[in-house]
Amino acid sequence: MVFTRGSRDDWDRWAEIIGDGAYSWDKMLPFMLKSEKLVQDSENQTEEGHIDPSIHGHDGTVSNTAPYNNHPINEMLMQTTQDLPDEFPYLLDMNNGSPIGIAWNQFSIDRNGERSSAATAYIEPAGDNLHVLINTQVTRVLHVGDDESCFRGVEFAADVESPKKQIVASKEVIIAGGVIGTPQILLNSGIGKREELEAVGVTTLIDNPSVGKNFTDRVSSIVMFNTTIQDTDFDRDRALAEWNTTRTGPLTLPGHLNHIVYLRLPDDAAPFSQEGFTDPTPGENSPHIEMVYSQISAHLPQTSIDIPSPPPGTTNVMIQLFVVNLHPISRGSITLNTSDPFKHPIVDFGMLSEPLDIAIMREAFKRARDLYSAPAFQDSVFGTLVPAGNVATDSDIEDFLRIASAPYLHAVSSAAMSGYNAS
Repeated sequence: MVFTRGSRDDWDRWAEIIGDGAYSWDKMLPFMLKSEKLVQDSENQTEEGHIDPSIHGHDGTVSNTAPYNNHPINEMLMQTTQDLPDEFPYLLDMNNGSPIGIAWNQFSIDRNGERSSAATAYIEPAGDNLHVLINTQVTRVLHVGDDESCFRGVEFAADVESPKKQIVASKEVIIAGGVIGTPQILLNSGIGKREELEAVGVTTLIDNPSVGKNFTDRVSSIVMFNTTIQDTDFDRDRALAEWNTTRTGPLTLPGHLNHIVYLRLPDDAAPFSQEGFTDPTPGENSPHIEMVYSQISAHLPQTSIDIPSPPPGTTNVMIQLFVVNLHPISRGSITLNTSDPFKHPIVDFGMLSEPLDIAIMREAFKRARDLYSAPAFQDSVFGTLVPAGNVATDSDIEDFLRIASAPYLHAVSSAAMSGYNAS
């Protein structure tokens, strides 16, 4: 739900790779502004110092706002931007095209404290020009006509027992099945690597070995700090009643805390100066690392994997955050293990398969410790509980990361856009 445009360098690199300047930051920004509607949060709080309204759109359909709660850690983080400005600079607006620093978060939430999305902004008001078949799964796209690359037919069915039906589009078909579903549809349609398709009994129509490959996801890892800072726990039933009545309270925020941290490693950081790796980011406006807050609590967060627990008997309140490698170079894949389109494909994230990704994650972990060793936290944060404070060497940190890391579920590129005149 975070409202983020990314770095201008990301857009410019995409434009360069595909050979189309229309995808550059300067060309895409007008469309970002056109779609955006910056609104005040449902509690009518001041936004001064939290966001720069001049770089946002105000007349679009997707709402953006910067809601927040008043918590002691707010001032501590802002003080750190003054105490350690080189490592943790203050960032007025995370959507300025150069997201590096500690910023107040922004979210796709409307004036009424409700989520704003493609569904609410475009589908709900679409009227009669949009029809959705529910409880229906696309099984294949179908070749139509003499052009071998024309796939305007669509085959679908309610389930494996139901008869398959087909329709043909008069103009075009857009496959938007997500990072897993899209390549699965293409592969089941005979568009993929010939040897892999034939191995599961799918006839190859277009031999394109890139389909399902280049699967990329950011990797994240939990870090928990022992603290005496006020926790962020609240009574959920009471909070829901407040939100239902007044659209105010803790549930106007997607999370428990208000900030997001983007960090760019200096050129002399260990992965580049000592280990000899090439910087994976597209430019100086792009961060290597993100820190995302979960909560301040004695309760463990919900995660997609089992995470290391604090020492037995620990009842300490903990600052809980995730460190994220924003530009991983490890690649996974989506492949078929059967020709049955109703069976799940094989999903291999390939996570942390490249040494550079581990090196960046080690730096992320160290920067998190640096942040909570800042003067503003010296009387209220007392080192990490997860991992234990004696996890200090690169080898120890790597061992921890390999058991505590998980996909961030921001995966991309399993059916990547080709450049002009691609083979």
